[in-house]
Amino acid sequence: MVPWKPGGTMAREGKRAYRRGKGLPTWRLVRYCDGFVVLVHGTKDDT
Repeated sequence: MVPWKPGGTMAREGKRAYRRGKGLPTWRLVRYCDGFVVLVHGTKDDT
């Protein structure tokens, strides 16, 4: 796993759409002031 950084792997909608089109999982990391949420588009095995 790669550390989070702005503009990372899934930062662009086009990259996420490309991966979804190939049946691959995508993710988004949402940061808050004291925590974060990871949103995954894929199967339970991808989390």
